[in-house]
Amino acid sequence: MATIVTTPTDVAPPALLRRVSWGAVIAGAIVAIAVGTLLSVLGVAIGATTIDTLERTTPDAGTFGLASGIWATFASLLAMGIGGYVAARLSGTNSNQDGILHGLTVWALALILGAAVAASSLTSIASIAVRGAGAAVGGVATGIGAAGGGAAAAATQFDASQLLDPVRRTLGGSNVDNLSSEQVAEEVASLVRTRLTSGEWPEGSRERLNALVAKSAGISEAEASQRIDQAEAQIREAMAEAEQTAREVADAAARATAVAAFWAFAALLLGAIMAAIGAIIGTRHYHEYEARREAYVAR
Repeated sequence: MATIVTTPTDVAPPALLRRVSWGAVIAGAIVAIAVGTLLSVLGVAIGATTIDTLERTTPDAGTFGLASGIWATFASLLAMGIGGYVAARLSGTNSNQDGILHGLTVWALALILGAAVAASSLTSIASIAVRGAGAAVGGVATGIGAAGGGAAAAATQFDASQLLDPVRRTLGGSNVDNLSSEQVAEEVASLVRTRLTSGEWPEGSRERLNALVAKSAGISEAEASQRIDQAEAQIREAMAEAEQTAREVADAAARATAVAAFWAFAALLLGAIMAAIGAIIGTRHYHEYEARREAYVAR
């Protein structure tokens, strides 16, 4: 009689073994950060020894920047390699794939912790700046309040018409011949500011400026108008040059930012590769287990 073998369908498949060792990952990340910090301090010490203000043989800023970037990259790669090795070794795995994953996890954890520390430092600096700005604003507000109180007290001692008469004499279309040199300079500055901010001459302001410049320089209004035209042309040329310079500076800054970002990306990618390589080296391979087993049996 044939025996029928049935396989129960309600039995769950066996659970996969958890092959990640978070203790090893954390230990590897801590070691990586410690090694990176140690090498950074060493780099600062080496850089300080190259400064010689007496003999004036100190490298320039460009050399310092290049050397600092090379050393920082070297320190990061070495730290990640050691961190990956420690994690894979402590995990006890004999799989290269598992070892690499432990190394990459160390790289990611160290990267996150480093970014958190940098963000915390920037937050502290920003907090100090905000507190300083708040204190400065508070002082300015107190000064404004005191000045406002003093101005209000002084205003009560004068009649309103006495305060407005100088303004009327300066800007109210009075005869230019009756203005002092200070009043002429003040009105010229006011008209020029209006021209620069609005981009055009308000109605009647150009004729007024011609008269003011003619009085101030002792020339005719026609000659004053020519001088004003020349000044305008020079101002427009200077503004165009300033705009072009600003565009060039912004373009150079954008290129520098792009280059720095690409270098940072390459350094991070190399760090991940070094962590994986260190993990491969640190993985306990099968021949190590066999050697230990044979040694144990021989005892």
